Amino acid sequence: MKMNFKLFIYGMFSNWGLVVLANILGLFFINVIGIDLVRQFTPFLYALLSIGLYFPQPNSRDFRLGYVIAFLIGLGFLFKFYYPLFIGA
Repeated sequence: MKMNFKLFIYGMFSNWGLVVLANILGLFFINVIGIDLVRQFTPFLYALLSIGLYFPQPNSRDFRLGYVIAFLIGLGFLFKFYYPLFIGA
């Protein structure tokens, strides 16, 4: 089966739900705990958010594969940056 790389890349960059979550977490850490690490990531996150919000989401296998991979990468980043803060490291 031939893979449609355009839809795959498009799926990776339309993962706006996780971007919203990361922004909410970032605002929480900046305002409540006072950690300034997240500020350097927010312009990039908002750029991803705008890409994901303004395009329709096609129903294809390659699109879903890219979406899931981007979701897993995003979860990995969330755990890498935020989990040590919760356990007090």
